Amino acid sequence: FTRFARDSGLTPAHNAHRFDHTWPVTFDGAHFGLAIDHSFAHPSLRMLKRTIGPDLGSDHLPVMVTFGY
Repeated sequence: FTRFARDSGLTPAHNAHRFDHTWPVTFDGAHFGLAIDHSFAHPSLRMLKRTIGPDLGSDHLPVMVTFGY
């Protein structure tokens, strides 16, 4: 992740102060998740909004990002 961001010159589009899991996991009756789906943007753009969507039947939750200048 870090190497990709550095080598691509793109900026990760996430909220560093929130843990938004996109891959829900149930293990031994406990529910938790992992943040394994990411969005990146050109440095000239900034993330205005990032939302994790509802379960639509996939094993991952959708990530919706709105960018602006």
